[in-house]
Amino acid sequence: MQVVEGFGVGNFDLPLARWPGKKGEINTTTEQVRSNLKELITDVNQLTEARMRGVLQCVWMLTDIRVISVRSLTV
Repeated sequence: MQVVEGFGVGNFDLPLARWPGKKGEINTTTEQVRSNLKELITDVNQLTEARMRGVLQCVWMLTDIRVISVRSLTV
């Protein structure tokens, strides 16, 4: 529960105790959520930095509510 609470306040580095057996799927799913959130934060930071430099040219391609790519190019 602490890991999920940590996600709520932006802490994505709390370790997750390993569940045994079939409950181990909880670990797999939680780690995938953690990874996806970190990647989303990285993408948003790249967009913000490009916008602040005035060189934002980006494409958000959404498929099934997943960000496929974000590109910023210097003009």
